[in-house]
Amino acid sequence: MNLLNIIPVRLAVFSSIYVIVLIFVAPFIDHLFTSLEEDKAIKENNYQILSEIVAHVIVLTISWYFLHKYLSRFLEKLLNIRIKE
Repeated sequence: MNLLNIIPVRLAVFSSIYVIVLIFVAPFIDHLFTSLEEDKAIKENNYQILSEIVAHVIVLTISWYFLHKYLSRFLEKLLNIRIKE
């Protein structure tokens, strides 16, 4: 009996891979932007801070889209499943 044939194990592997990837990728994206303390120190106005937050969200969204696109293919092959969109 193959361990990956058990549905709870498949679900755990699927979820764990997504969480692990997110844990490793999120800090890289986060370090592309300045912190709020740095923004206050250089006296950026609220609109500049807001635009940086919006840019941060857009970068996260695009990154997550491509990660999901490639991770879903990898997990479909690994777990022999079909992911419905």
